[in-house]
Amino acid sequence: MNSIRRQLSLLLIGFMVILTIALVTAMVWQIRDKAVVAAVEKAKSDLNTFEAILDLKYPGQWHVDGNILYKGNTRINENDEIVDYISRLTGDTCTIFLVDKRVATTVRAVGGQRAIGTAASDVVKQVVLRNGGVYTGEADVVGEIYQAAYKPIRDGNSNIIGMIYVGAPHEFYRQLLYGTLKNLSFVIVCLIVLFSVAIRFYVELKIVRPLRELTRDTQQISARPMQSVNPVTASGPSEIRELVKAFNQMVKNFSDLRQQILTPYVQKAAGKSEISPVMDKKSPLAVETPPSSDGPVPVEGYQSDKYQQSMLPKGLNQVTLNQVINFRAHEDAYFTAEEVSEQIKVTRVTAMRYLDFLVDQGYLELDLRYGSVGRPVKIYKRKLKGVSQGN
Repeated sequence: MNSIRRQLSLLLIGFMVILTIALVTAMVWQIRDKAVVAAVEKAKSDLNTFEAILDLKYPGQWHVDGNILYKGNTRINENDEIVDYISRLTGDTCTIFLVDKRVATTVRAVGGQRAIGTAASDVVKQVVLRNGGVYTGEADVVGEIYQAAYKPIRDGNSNIIGMIYVGAPHEFYRQLLYGTLKNLSFVIVCLIVLFSVAIRFYVELKIVRPLRELTRDTQQISARPMQSVNPVTASGPSEIRELVKAFNQMVKNFSDLRQQILTPYVQKAAGKSEISPVMDKKSPLAVETPPSSDGPVPVEGYQSDKYQQSMLPKGLNQVTLNQVINFRAHEDAYFTAEEVSEQIKVTRVTAMRYLDFLVDQGYLELDLRYGSVGRPVKIYKRKLKGVSQGN
């Protein structure tokens, strides 16, 4: 059988694993959405920066001459200087489109060369070129997914003649997501481990140690029943304190019983008494010497409330009989089997058996109390008054 420590450890580990999984899952959903929003906002901000620098560096209107795109008097086709500058500044890839074709870009094709002449995706063309809107979000850029932002280029007559683009590769989004998740997961795991260690220490100190002490002292009593055992002192939850209190009471009762058993032997060995090595009559295990007459009869005019076990009918025992005899020993009043059973913690049927036995022995008198309906109730009363009833 597993120990309490092992069971609590397994329970704690299971709780820690479940809690970690739940927290990490919740963080994935939260951080993923925030990472997407952060990437999109960065792309929009970088796009505005790109547009502002173009206006400052190349003043004038956008226009097309043949298949050449101009900003003011500056030719934009294959103008690597401006897109490389924006890319270094923002960390994004940058592109200037003539209609839907790239004419200046930092995006690389499969062979590593600049992807001049390649087209934008259909979804981007629909939003920007046809509808004149700003596109933000994931976009297919030469076969790779980017968090991108596109904005239309308009000439002096407000006609859309191209687009400008900035975008961060999907790797940026993944690093933002998983990097943050990794750091937060590490912090959470460390906190859970520290919490688990604290709980384990508390369980060891407040639960396992008192139980171990109780086990040790119980083993001492079992191995050496004639030796005294010091009371156990333990702190902890109220349940542990109550258990320790009950255990100490049991040890005290056992010690008192041991003393009662050994006293006659000690006195006789010291020559102070001629008491035979029989238990003191006050001992809860004491018995009387059986009378010479046959049958279960009470001892000499009921001067004692003890009977020999061998004198009792089958199913009755001396200890319970003593408790029944001592019930309201100094009262001259009627009582019922229910009152006796409640007091000495036995069933009503068991109490009636002892009471009927004492009626047969002449110790009690029986009367019947009739109510309005139902069977009569048996009530009992002592016959003798002023007689010592023992314990």
